[in-house]
Amino acid sequence: MRMMQGMSGRGPMLAGVGLAVLLPVMAVPAVAASFDCVKAATDVERMICTDPALGALDGELAAAYGAALVAAGADDARLTDDQRAWLARRDRCADADCVAAAYRARLLALAGGEAQALGAPQVTETADRVEVRQSGPNADIEAAYPRVAGAGSGAANAAIAARVEALMDEFRGEYRDFLAENGGVHVGPPWSLAIDYEPVYAAPGFWSLGLGLYHYTGGAHGGEERYALVLSRPSGEPVPPGGLFRNGSDWLTMLSDYCYRDLAAREVFEPDDDWLRRGTAPEPDNYKALLPRAEGLEVDFAQYQVGPYSIGSFDVLVPYATLAPVLNPALFGENPGGD
Repeated sequence: MRMMQGMSGRGPMLAGVGLAVLLPVMAVPAVAASFDCVKAATDVERMICTDPALGALDGELAAAYGAALVAAGADDARLTDDQRAWLARRDRCADADCVAAAYRARLLALAGGEAQALGAPQVTETADRVEVRQSGPNADIEAAYPRVAGAGSGAANAAIAARVEALMDEFRGEYRDFLAENGGVHVGPPWSLAIDYEPVYAAPGFWSLGLGLYHYTGGAHGGEERYALVLSRPSGEPVPPGGLFRNGSDWLTMLSDYCYRDLAAREVFEPDDDWLRRGTAPEPDNYKALLPRAEGLEVDFAQYQVGPYSIGSFDVLVPYATLAPVLNPALFGENPGGD
């Protein structure tokens, strides 16, 4: 049997321990952490070492994970991969409540609650498309995303897959926490997540892709979100919103002025609408979803960004000719929008 890692993810903790030895440990959770607190190196590890309740959860999880490894035998590769992914999620926590919820969710998953709730992901792949389906009695995930071709496509496709997987994993994490808070029982209407995409725009300097997401988590209504991915050619590396523009240019003000005028002229908005002004102000958080298209730069505004839920989300297409002075020539060339 392999050496079992402590919940810090570093160093051997248990070796050759049988299931019969581990089960009594699970019945009485340890007070201290399962790893050497003298070597605690992260904020979360130090939090666990100074909080008796978190230390007990860490000990309980160490025992549960050990039992799961024994039960898995030689087929434990996926279990260890899941554990590493969970440790990464746990280490993103900023407070004790988050850490405790992460432990409760992982204990539920190791007990089989998550598998019963969501089932295993089913992946279908073709040369230009990937589909993921994960379905359970009370929660469903359906996702699809494209593959691009050409120089740099390997890194670009990896970035697309990573973005979609992160969105799915966020939903899974929320559902794990929801189940943990309800003793492993689903309460209320079924949850769902759907991710789809718009056709890829392949420009000489980049690929751009729009992702659409719908999620329902038992509230009064579902939510819609839109994401823009821009991937440089030939490197395939993601380009942040500011990377679309020349260094030092006042692109935020240019986008803000254009988008406010465009939206203010639409019938649904009132003149001098404060909500609209706040949502289109020249601030980076207002311009996180910028999607280059063949005819111009699409700016996507999320639900609640420029108005109440009832009016929905909006987008504005800004012509390249308008943005030519501030666009990054390494991506768009020296004459964007020209003939």
